[in-house]
Amino acid sequence: MPNLLQLLKNEDANIRKAAALALGYKGEKTAGKAIIPLLKDKHWQIRLAAVQALEMLKFKDALPYLFNRLGIDKSSGRKVIMDILAVKKPPVEEEKPDNKIEASFRVKRAIAKAIAKIDENFLIKPLISSLNSDNINMQLAAISGLGNIGASDAVEPLLEILNSDNILLVKATIVSLGKIKSPEAVDALIKLANHKDAQIRLETLIALNHIKDDKALPVFMELINDTDVNVRRTAVIALGNTRNENVFKYILEKISDHSLIVRKAAISSLVNFKNEEAVSAIINTLENEIEESILTEAALIFNKIIPGFIQ
Repeated sequence: MPNLLQLLKNEDANIRKAAALALGYKGEKTAGKAIIPLLKDKHWQIRLAAVQALEMLKFKDALPYLFNRLGIDKSSGRKVIMDILAVKKPPVEEEKPDNKIEASFRVKRAIAKAIAKIDENFLIKPLISSLNSDNINMQLAAISGLGNIGASDAVEPLLEILNSDNILLVKATIVSLGKIKSPEAVDALIKLANHKDAQIRLETLIALNHIKDDKALPVFMELINDTDVNVRRTAVIALGNTRNENVFKYILEKISDHSLIVRKAAISSLVNFKNEEAVSAIINTLENEIEESILTEAALIFNKIIPGFIQ
């Protein structure tokens, strides 16, 4: 560890970043104080690594520094942190160095998540309690917040909500379970894969794709022929992400799907296989497809794959 601590002060930014993450990964809690100064590093990537390391260490002594970087205090910061975590599309990064308040949104989001993970009493436990609220808006906010935090402690109470008759609560819960990425949720999600509501099937697919458990493979293979085009498209993407050679033929079949977005997803997924059959399928598409957007995607994927076949 002594060498890693010294590397935190190295002139090379990549070395500082690696040292911080390595100390966090090793669980060296005594390194927490040495990592804190990196919260003001001139490179946002280093500041991000420092926050992630402190989260891995669950270093409670870092909490005042993390609150300070957001320009808030613990007594009034809960709403600010929830608002940061709720942003779906972060703004374009603008690096504005500030020794007092964090400027990078990506780092701000990491800080918000780290605070919640380090001090569960501050946010996670209150949110779990709110799952039982009679106010549906409060329930939805709690479900979303727990997912944005990636709160693994919330999986069990969230799974109970999947039995609710309220579709809004069920959809929100599926999304959050996908963000938490807990294998414990897979069996319950699989049961929803044939739900009559297409949006439920779609969100279930997306969640299972995030979790990446082999038990979900039969679900992907079944929903690749769903009546809803968005479900079919997502099933194709999920199958491609498995990189399982046994499903390759099912993806090839979808290159001739009547839906443009499904065909495009099938072509895109071939980049995960990079075999001769994939090359042939893309060439065939270039020769016979008439839709410009499909041709553009086919050309892009082909140009990524073909260098591996050139001697």
